[in-house]
Amino acid sequence: MSRNANKQTVPRKLPHVVTYEGDGLRHCLFDLLKSNRNVMFLASGQATHSFPTPGNLLAQIAWEVGNRYPPRLFGLGEFLQDLVPTSINLIAQGYHPLVIMNTTDLARNYAGLSAACAANIPITFILIAGKENGQTWQPAGVNELSVLLTLPSLNIGEPSDTVELRQMIKTALSHEEGPTVIRYIPFEFGKSIVKPNLGPIPGLGKGHMLRQGKEVALVALGDSVEVGLRIVEELEKQGHDAALLEARWARPLDQPLLNAVAHHFRRLITLERGELNGGFGTAILEHFERRNEQEIVVHRVGLGSRESDDVFALCAEVIRFIDIYNEKQGFQLPVALKRKFSN
Repeated sequence: MSRNANKQTVPRKLPHVVTYEGDGLRHCLFDLLKSNRNVMFLASGQATHSFPTPGNLLAQIAWEVGNRYPPRLFGLGEFLQDLVPTSINLIAQGYHPLVIMNTTDLARNYAGLSAACAANIPITFILIAGKENGQTWQPAGVNELSVLLTLPSLNIGEPSDTVELRQMIKTALSHEEGPTVIRYIPFEFGKSIVKPNLGPIPGLGKGHMLRQGKEVALVALGDSVEVGLRIVEELEKQGHDAALLEARWARPLDQPLLNAVAHHFRRLITLERGELNGGFGTAILEHFERRNEQEIVVHRVGLGSRESDDVFALCAEVIRFIDIYNEKQGFQLPVALKRKFSN
C-alpha cells in the first residue's frame, strides 16, 4: 500500500478472492428462491449461529435468506439433529429441502448426514468447500470428497463454472430417489470456462469430453477442470496430444463414457482439488478394480489451493507418466524427442 499523503491509498487486490456480492452460489440460490416457491432453505448451526462477516459466506447467505424470505428459512441446530424429521415433514407438504453447510458441518455432523442418506430422502445439500475469500483451507477442506464418498446412496457433484452450478442445482432438485450433494468451491458469478460447443449439459451421473487426444486422457472433476484445460494446452505446445474428460460427478460415475475412454487410452490421469486418499481418483481406481481391468493404469493428481497450481510442474508430471508407461510397454521415445520434451 502507498504511504504518499498526496495519493489515495488503494488496497492490493488478492488473487482468487471471491466477494459475497459477486459470489456465484449467492446469485444462483436467490434466482432459485425467486423462481421456485417449493424450495425450502435449511441452514446448519454454523450458518445461523455465526455472525455474517465478510469471510463467512455460509452465514452471509443464511442471513440474507432470513431477511428476504423469512418463512422459507429453517435452522437445523448445532449438530443437524433436526435434519431428517424437518426434511420428511417438508417433503410431505410438497416442498424440496435444500441444505447449505460448510466443511466444519461435514466434519462435526457426520452422523446426522449419514442418517439422512440412510433414509434415502430427496434432499439437496450444497457444501461450501475448501476455502473462502482467500483464506487458508478449512480443517477438513482437503478431505471432503473422501468423507462424502463414505456416505451411502449419496450423489456427489462438483461444478466447474456458473453454468454447471445452475444445471447441477436444477438436476438435484428434480431427483426424487435419494440425497444429492453439490461440492462448491467459491468462484465469481458469471465464471465461464471456454469449452467446445457441447450442446445441452448432461444430467445426473453424466460427464462429457472437452477435448480429444491420442496419448493420454485427463479426467478432471469440478474446480480442477480449468487447470486440466491449461495442462492440455501446455502439453500441446510441448508436442503431446492429451484428451480431457470433465467427469462432473464423483458419484455416480459416468461408467459408459469412462470405460470407453479407458479402453481407448489404457492410461488415465485424474485431477481433483483436495486429498487423494479415498477421493475422486480412488473412486475411479475402485471402479476398474471391480471390473477386474488390471490393464487400465490410473495416475492420481491432487491439487492444493488455487494459488499453488503450477501448470508447468503438472505438465512435467504428465510427461513422466507417459514416458514410464511407454517404457513398461516396451516402447521408448527417440533420445532427441526425450530431450525436447524434458527441456
